[in-house]
Amino acid sequence: GLILAILVPIIFFTLKQTFNTDITSFQDIKDNTDIPFAGSVGRNFSGSELVVIDRPKSNLSEGFRNIRSNVEFLIDQNSDKAKLILLTSSVSGEGKTFCSENLASIYSLSSKKTILIGADLRKPRMFRIFSDDNSLGLSNYLSGNISIDKLIKKSEYPYLHYINSGPNPPNPAELLEKDSMNNLLDYLKKEYDYIIIDTPPVCLVSDVLSLIDKVDLTLYVVRQNYTKLGFLSYIDEMYKSKKIKNISIIMNDTDYSLGYGYNYGQGYYANYDSGYYDDYNYTNND
Repeated sequence: GLILAILVPIIFFTLKQTFNTDITSFQDIKDNTDIPFAGSVGRNFSGSELVVIDRPKSNLSEGFRNIRSNVEFLIDQNSDKAKLILLTSSVSGEGKTFCSENLASIYSLSSKKTILIGADLRKPRMFRIFSDDNSLGLSNYLSGNISIDKLIKKSEYPYLHYINSGPNPPNPAELLEKDSMNNLLDYLKKEYDYIIIDTPPVCLVSDVLSLIDKVDLTLYVVRQNYTKLGFLSYIDEMYKSKKIKNISIIMNDTDYSLGYGYNYGQGYYANYDSGYYDDYNYTNND
């Protein structure tokens, strides 16, 4: 009985670890990629989306401050030009929009003029943080229907502006490749200190690839016990083949009670629905 009491748990956890295909800890990231690690975001129990503004003294806010500090080492700070930071992930539900919103907010709280761009034209979500109206946005501008001055919106928070994604277009990848997107970024570089771009998941659609070469840093968001290790291998291959030059990883929804990652607070329960393809059913039960 004593031998069984010892062996059964050992066998159970060994088999669980062997057949587990999810990223479960920072060690999984370290063992499977050479991509730098920018920080971790814990589990969010607050019910707030803009946690760093609503709860600036929370541990979660400290987590984003830590990421902000690490980002400073990853991009050139000697240039006076605006810093462009793009956030993406593997699939829907990993919290890239949540991280985009709060990273932009943490820069604005430090009195940096910041703009957040909703460049996820397939499954827009960011606009709900500021307004229920997504009738005008980036897709309208790239289609030539509105000018830049009608595109940029002011939030209720100082130093934080935003651009909604706009109505879902039939050709999002082609729109983001247009010269008008370059013109928009060139204009924003003159007006802002930081430009944060929320994009679709890079493993699902090609939209992101047209923007990656235009930014100073790509932040790749993975979610603990959700993101598959296979996706990490995919992004690592892109990194090694230099398709993505400057990239770093954020681990979201980290359970610090298990001793994973760095203890910087609470996190985010993202929506599991994909919505990028009608036949793509990546859920928590997969």
